[in-house]
Amino acid sequence: MTTTSSTSRGGAVARVIVGRTFLWAWLLVGLVPLLFMFITSVKPAGIANQIPPAWIFQPTLDNYVSVLSAGGGKSESFGQLLTNSAIVSLGATALAVVVGVPAAYALTMRDFRARKGLSSWILSTYMFPPIVAVIPVFVFAGKLGSWTRTRP
Repeated sequence: MTTTSSTSRGGAVARVIVGRTFLWAWLLVGLVPLLFMFITSVKPAGIANQIPPAWIFQPTLDNYVSVLSAGGGKSESFGQLLTNSAIVSLGATALAVVVGVPAAYALTMRDFRARKGLSSWILSTYMFPPIVAVIPVFVFAGKLGSWTRTRP
């Protein structure tokens, strides 16, 4: 005795084709701006902002050389700015891991009175966008003034 499925094989194939077409279109929508940004970055300075855009041009790496060597005409170098960003991001990641791993272990493996309430509070933070937490930090850092300057 055999059972028949409510969907035919042709319907399943059509669903796969439509799904894959949608995924390829979504990938294209995501990658085209990145490709356009890269193409613009290798255009010579004179034609980068030209309207209508020039699609045929001699690619150059002068823009990258100017940013990496002299900081793009600014007082601080791009390398120093990149170093500062790496220090801050790696420090924040290390702090999150050092605090988060023991906290996660305690919440999952230990039984204590505030466990349920603390878990609920942590889950409730997912209801708010991250910018809600970032804005007060930005205001606080702005009030600190020159103390937060990371330039050499």
